[in-house]
Amino acid sequence: MEERPLITEREVRGRAIGQSFERGEDYLEGGYVENLVLRGQVLTAEVVGSQYEPYLVEVHFSGNTIAKAICTCPYDRGGDCKHIVAVLLAYIRDRESLAERPLLATLLADLDAEHLRAM
Repeated sequence: MEERPLITEREVRGRAIGQSFERGEDYLEGGYVENLVLRGQVLTAEVVGSQYEPYLVEVHFSGNTIAKAICTCPYDRGGDCKHIVAVLLAYIRDRESLAERPLLATLLADLDAEHLRAM
């Protein structure tokens, strides 16, 4: 398995305005981050919000740098939204025990063409 990206809370704080960071901490502490999974250099999670469906967060790393972070919420005030902050903080605080899943390409690499067609 790949080395897990190493980021800090200071970096996360620098990516968000103050209120988003504080609300993200609240969401993390409230248990709103679910299904946190790392696949290669992509971190995904669901964050329960004010809508019926949870918001989906996807963070792409490039080594130990956050290359891109996206969320399905409508936030547009600059910096990362509270959902992204909550996911990044969950990752930082639980990095060693985080569920890590192989990439789909890795799973499929061992299957022959006949098995792939049967899928």
